[in-house]
Amino acid sequence: ARKQFCVQGSIRKMRVPRAFLFLALVTSLTSTAYAQVSCDINRAIELNPCKADEGKELTADEKDTCCKGIFNNNIGLVSGGTWTTSNTDRFASSGCFCIKDIMNEDIAFFNAVLDIAKTCGASYGNINTIDCDSTVTTSCTSGFKSTDCNGVTIGTGGSDTVSNGFVGKSQAAIKAEVAARPPSNVPPAPTARPAATKGAKKIQVDIRLKDATGFLGDSTAAKAKRTELETNLAKALCNCASPPFKVKLVAVSKGSTIVTAEVQPAEGSSEISAADVTTINSRTDAGLGSSPSMTAYGNLTATVPAPAPPGQAPAPVRDAKKIALPKGLNTPPAKLPAAVTGIPRTGIDGSSYEGGFEIDNSKYLESLAGQMLPGIVMAVLLFVIMILMLLVYLVSTLCGLTFCKCCNGAYKPRRFSKKDLKINKVVCLVFCAITAAGAFAVFAETPPLLENTKDLTGAMAGTISELSANVTAIADAMEAAAADPTLAIGDIASTTKTMKDAMASVDKTVQDAQDQIEEYVDMSGLYVTIAAGIMFGITFIVFALGFVGFWRLLIFFTIILSIMMIIGWIVWGLLSLLTVFVDDLCWAMNDYLRDRYNSDLSDFIPCMDPKVAVSTMNVARDQVASGIAAVNDQLEEYSGGESGNPYLKYLCYNYAKVPLKDLCNKKTIYHDQAYSTFVCQAEDQKKLTEKADMTSYDSTIQDLIMFPDAFCPYPTNFYSVALGNFSKPASDGGLGQLRCPFKGYSDELMTQANEFSMGQCYTMKQLPSDVFDAKASTAEKAQLVLDVMPKIESLLQCELVATAFSRMVGPCEGMATALTSLYAGFLLVAMGYFLLWASTLVLISRLQYYRSYCVDADKY
Repeated sequence: ARKQFCVQGSIRKMRVPRAFLFLALVTSLTSTAYAQVSCDINRAIELNPCKADEGKELTADEKDTCCKGIFNNNIGLVSGGTWTTSNTDRFASSGCFCIKDIMNEDIAFFNAVLDIAKTCGASYGNINTIDCDSTVTTSCTSGFKSTDCNGVTIGTGGSDTVSNGFVGKSQAAIKAEVAARPPSNVPPAPTARPAATKGAKKIQVDIRLKDATGFLGDSTAAKAKRTELETNLAKALCNCASPPFKVKLVAVSKGSTIVTAEVQPAEGSSEISAADVTTINSRTDAGLGSSPSMTAYGNLTATVPAPAPPGQAPAPVRDAKKIALPKGLNTPPAKLPAAVTGIPRTGIDGSSYEGGFEIDNSKYLESLAGQMLPGIVMAVLLFVIMILMLLVYLVSTLCGLTFCKCCNGAYKPRRFSKKDLKINKVVCLVFCAITAAGAFAVFAETPPLLENTKDLTGAMAGTISELSANVTAIADAMEAAAADPTLAIGDIASTTKTMKDAMASVDKTVQDAQDQIEEYVDMSGLYVTIAAGIMFGITFIVFALGFVGFWRLLIFFTIILSIMMIIGWIVWGLLSLLTVFVDDLCWAMNDYLRDRYNSDLSDFIPCMDPKVAVSTMNVARDQVASGIAAVNDQLEEYSGGESGNPYLKYLCYNYAKVPLKDLCNKKTIYHDQAYSTFVCQAEDQKKLTEKADMTSYDSTIQDLIMFPDAFCPYPTNFYSVALGNFSKPASDGGLGQLRCPFKGYSDELMTQANEFSMGQCYTMKQLPSDVFDAKASTAEKAQLVLDVMPKIESLLQCELVATAFSRMVGPCEGMATALTSLYAGFLLVAMGYFLLWASTLVLISRLQYYRSYCVDADKY
């Protein structure tokens, strides 16, 4: 395979005595005297096969071609105004190896050429025909015609033998010189597609008007231009004045103007005939630019979708539809079900709550407070009763001491028997068992509650970490892309630094909180275990003291039991509130997963301001589009264009550039994309305010430019190479074959062009290696942004929030179940305490006055 070469940039002037722009091609050398030789691209291109790719050596076939280029090939020149190779001009004997300025452009290459010349052999030619300068090219050693260029004079005078044909040429001049040559390195035209044998309902035609604008927007002028284009395109496709079909523009976007058109049957017809399908195919294959009705639009390309199998019509255009926004965007959220505790959702003021999970709504908070009201009321009543009992005791005692001993009978029991006392103790045992059951439930359900709490907070913290990692990846990709000048859009560095700093702060706060929560949870587990033990221990001690009859000590522990009873009812009330809140939270998470648009949580936990989200997405997509455009511009400069490869494949533009109004208010082929839905939902909800301040605002059409996903190939079939495949070989769907082995510039900043190398690469219609590598880097950076696009989409669609809820809803429901059991457990404890307390008061009075009031105390 031949090695190929490249070009780019402006051209620096060389050091020669008499510079002259663009020397004309010279006539052939005579056999007896030196006619002046211009060492320009026409001679230098013969050395092109001698350039090996970096790190490689020439193959045998490549060396054969190189040797022929040095010794055998006639130089193509203009003779009498006609291009000819029927002369005896050879590079070996031209004297061009004597021009220092040309040699120094790529001294390593010319040393390699002279070394190859030494090994070509007599069958090609002899190096004794070559003049060279050993002070310039170190490979110029003995055996050459001369090693000091004796007899070769360099200049532009009539007596000079050679002149520098590269000196002072601009990039345009080199392109013009290359254009004057017969086309080189151009592949044959693709095989014409066979005639269609079937008609079609519709045919898609993709067009790029590179030099035409003014078609976007709703102005009268823009509408008229679109209508006119429909008419002219129909005429061009049929190559007639009265088309047998009609054309409708389905999508119009920037770039400069990209059109997706639909060819439809004429009124009264149900399909486009097979003959017309063939005509449309052939007209688009030939290009529509030369059609009389399309010449006014300048440079254009047009294709139908990828050719269909023989005998079949191309696939029809995608149907344009209005974007279907989620239903009920502005409908009220669902209402909460009945409370899991069975207690009505009633506020402190007695009003019922029938709304959703609105934690910023005072009515909802009052209904939560109403859940703990029974426990608090019970605690308050018991406290009041105890105070009243204490007052009665104090008053009766004081009365008995000062007035009448009859007052001392306030808490004396009625007469009872031993059997009554035993029954009293058995009742205390039963109530003790009830309290023990409650304490056991608290002890048993606390570990699941704590584990689910850890899982819940862990899921939240994990999601925040994932969000932080995604934001960092997005910011890093955008920063890396912005390092390429062609991808720098706005103040990316400031934006990404703010994003990363904010997320790092949030992530640190959440992780620290998670560590603290787990520490507190572990401590809570210990405390609850101790509390459950104390609850049961107090109950057992009270029962044991009553059972053995230590009534004085029993009075002390009954006081402790009274305090524990009040605390138990308060805790039960608080658990009622917490159980209902957690159960409501689980319901709200499930409701969000069912329909986030109508969930209360969508307002309480907004993912990102829609305007910021749309702006971020547009900047990222615009970066990708800019990178692709920069690469395609270089491909067109060196390999495509009017004088290049007319069948060249370019990078596919991944995104279309469509006005917001066209995307959201009209039928569009981008109707089924999540990006489109999100953008139009934000517009429908009037979130995209102050559009003129947004980066993608187009002042000409006074509208935002949106970037929905394009359908590759886009804008036409010539733009089919994937961004990530740019530097890959053609066998892998890439354009690696367009990398010229010559460097186009002499410096890293690519400001000083190498005219010799530029000429080589332009001629071979390839990109200079440094230009190709720079564009490969641009494509790589743009690919970085493209790779993080799903993460950006995830942020826009609140997928991370939905993911967090899906992870959290399981632990949340586990918490709700455990809390419901704890709620029941504390109800048993509180009720058991109350019953044990009441029965213990009776037992204390009977034990205290056993001998006075037990009717059978003296019997056994």
